[in-house]
Amino acid sequence: MVPQLGVYYTPTPVYEIVMNLSIFALLWRLRKSNLPDGVLFLIYLTLHSAGRFLITFWSSYQIVAFGLNQAQLISLAALVIGLPWLVYLLRSSRPVSAAI
Repeated sequence: MVPQLGVYYTPTPVYEIVMNLSIFALLWRLRKSNLPDGVLFLIYLTLHSAGRFLITFWSSYQIVAFGLNQAQLISLAALVIGLPWLVYLLRSSRPVSAAI
């Protein structure tokens, strides 16, 4: 689609690329630490969901419910599931010894 002339568009794909590279850098640094199984995935899930929720405020997606678009609703659902699960794993699980 060709954007309308004179209308400002936010480059949300660029924001998402920067967000994903930042999350990757963090996870890359955490990969060798003694975290319980599944924690890296849950960190990714929560960070990506939170970032996606914020970035889509600048997009022009159609509003679905509660003043939010579909991507934001799915991000909220992932946060509601992922964040408590991450806290539970970090509090209840003992660290797994790193395999050499």
